[in-house]
Amino acid sequence: MEKRSFFITMLTYIIWGLLPIYWKLMSHIPAVLTLCCRIIFSMVFTMGIIILTRRFGQFKALIKDRPTALKLAAASALITLNWGTYIYAVASGHTLDASLGYYMNPLLVFALSTVVFREKASGLQVASICVAASGVIITLIIFGTVPVTAIILSLSFACYGMVKKFAHVDPLMSIALETLFVMPVALITALSLYGDAVAALTLRDGLLLMLAGPVTAIPMILYSVGVNHLNFKTVGILQYISPSLMLLIGLISGEALTIEKVIPFIAVIAALIIYSIGMLSKGSTHKAE
Repeated sequence: MEKRSFFITMLTYIIWGLLPIYWKLMSHIPAVLTLCCRIIFSMVFTMGIIILTRRFGQFKALIKDRPTALKLAAASALITLNWGTYIYAVASGHTLDASLGYYMNPLLVFALSTVVFREKASGLQVASICVAASGVIITLIIFGTVPVTAIILSLSFACYGMVKKFAHVDPLMSIALETLFVMPVALITALSLYGDAVAALTLRDGLLLMLAGPVTAIPMILYSVGVNHLNFKTVGILQYISPSLMLLIGLISGEALTIEKVIPFIAVIAALIIYSIGMLSKGSTHKAE
C-alpha cells in the first residue's frame, strides 16, 4: 500500500509541476475567464462523480452541517485566490514567481503548524524559516521589491490546507462544495464580463477550458488518496517536485532570472535544505526510539 501511495503522490506532484504548460496554452484567454471556467467545470466534474457514485445524500448532509460548511466557504475563498493568482502568473510570464511560491509553501505550512496547532519545532526547522525570511527582507532592502505573487500563492495555499485540516472532510465532497460556493459568481462573471469572449472561443479553446475542471480536480483527488498512506517525511520530500518542474518550465520559456529573483530563490532553497535535514533527523530519532 505504501509503495502504491508513493507513486500516486509522486504522480500528483508531477502533474502539478507540469500544469503551467496547460495554462500557457490559454495565455491568450483572459485570466479571470480561465479562473471562472476552472471553478465551474471543477464543480461539474466533482458533482458528476458524486452523483454517479450515489453519494449525493452525503453531499446534502455536508451542506446542512453549518460549522463544516462555513469552514469550507473560507477554504473556497482561499483556493479561489490561489488559483486566480497562479493562472495570472503563468499566463503573464511569471512562472518563476509561481515556482518560488510553491517552494515557500512547506515552510509556511510548518510555521502555521507551529503557531496554530502548537506542534513542536526543532532548532533547524526554526532556522529554516529565518533563512527564508532573510531572502525576502534582503530583496526588499536592496531592491525595494517584494515577491508579492510568491507570497500570495504560498500563504493562500498554506492557509487553505490549515482550514481543510480543521474541516476534515472527504476530499471529493470538499472540492465539490468549495467550487459550488463560488460557482454562481464565476458563472455571472464569465457571462456578464466576458460574454463576447465566450462567444468567440474556438473549439480548441472551449475544450481546453472545459477540461480545466478534470485537470484541476483529478490531481487533488489523487493527492488525497496517496498522502493518507505516507509518512510526513516522504510527503515533505516529494512536494519539491512540482516547484522544481515549474522552475524548469519558466527557464525554458525564456523568463529572466534576475538578481532580485535569485536572492529569495537561494534563500528559500537553502531554507528547504535545512528544513529537510531537520525533518529527516527528527524522523530518524523517532525511529531509533
